[in-house]
Amino acid sequence: MSCALELLPSEILDQIIFFLITEPPSLGRHNRRPDRHIAQSKNRDLKNLVQCSRRLLYVVRPRLFTHACVDLKDECGFKDFILASDLARHVQSLVVISEESLIHPLIQPWWHRTFSFIDPTRVTVHAPPLFIGNTLDIPIVDADDEAFDIHLQALQLEREGTPSVTNSLPLENCKNLLLARPWTSMSINESSFMKSYSNDEYFLLQAPSIFKWWSKQAIPESPSPQISTMIYGITSFSYTAVLPSYNHVKLMLDSLSAMPGLQFLSVQLASDTDDQVQQIRWPGGTNYNFHVSWGEFATAYSLIIYEVVHKQSLTEFQSRDCALEVIPADLTSGLDVDLKKENWALQGAGLWRRRK
Repeated sequence: MSCALELLPSEILDQIIFFLITEPPSLGRHNRRPDRHIAQSKNRDLKNLVQCSRRLLYVVRPRLFTHACVDLKDECGFKDFILASDLARHVQSLVVISEESLIHPLIQPWWHRTFSFIDPTRVTVHAPPLFIGNTLDIPIVDADDEAFDIHLQALQLEREGTPSVTNSLPLENCKNLLLARPWTSMSINESSFMKSYSNDEYFLLQAPSIFKWWSKQAIPESPSPQISTMIYGITSFSYTAVLPSYNHVKLMLDSLSAMPGLQFLSVQLASDTDDQVQQIRWPGGTNYNFHVSWGEFATAYSLIIYEVVHKQSLTEFQSRDCALEVIPADLTSGLDVDLKKENWALQGAGLWRRRK
């Protein structure tokens, strides 16, 4: 015998299911240290509901796979399931996880294969720096890898609109994910730079990063002829790292010159979930052993504010550090004073907007 819930029209069931939907965990965790568990969630309401009956399975499953996750070790199984269950048109965002560092040059890139059957408007990649570099057709310098101990980084790309018919979007000549779709939003999490400060010459070390080739000065020497067009259409950019050197932050800021239409910039240079950072604390606090790293933090913010003030396309700036417990309250007040002088108004929660 069917329960009363199953007897409801599909439209009403869909409304009920809507109130069980939560934000995908990958969004809330994107600014934390990257790991392969980014898509795991303790909330199993929808998963439990699909096990109740065939009717509920039919109604709920498209919602359940609106935000999908694939470990590239099981890429074929993921594709077979999505196609067999007729879910391809429902997938709006995809988390891609890989523990491999290199992409074989003679094998079709993973995004070619993925976009042949789904067309998400948001793609999040958690993988080693070399893998992300290969995904973007950018060479990554890894000579100083041991000094940084960065196992995974995160790249998130998003575009406007809805998934389109994948067959009309050929990718045969596309060598990097950035050119595969008209992305407008980009977020990068480069993980923690803390280990590098145990080296007295930390400022000479090169972090494994994609930013080396994106400044105007570097573009003429770039190994990729398409480097200048890769991020041209980005209007929203977010950067996360745990206490990077100010030299590296300058490299990141230089890349903004290749985004002439950038309107929103968000940064976070510390973490309240990282045990190392909590132990170090702000200068003057207990267990303060890495004063150099916080000096780099302060200098990096002075460079960021200069860029924010002088990049005329920017209309909004967010410092997510302002909400972190490990950061003193005077960071917010100091930023506010500097930005108010340049015609920026605090909107709350570390968010400023340029006055017209």
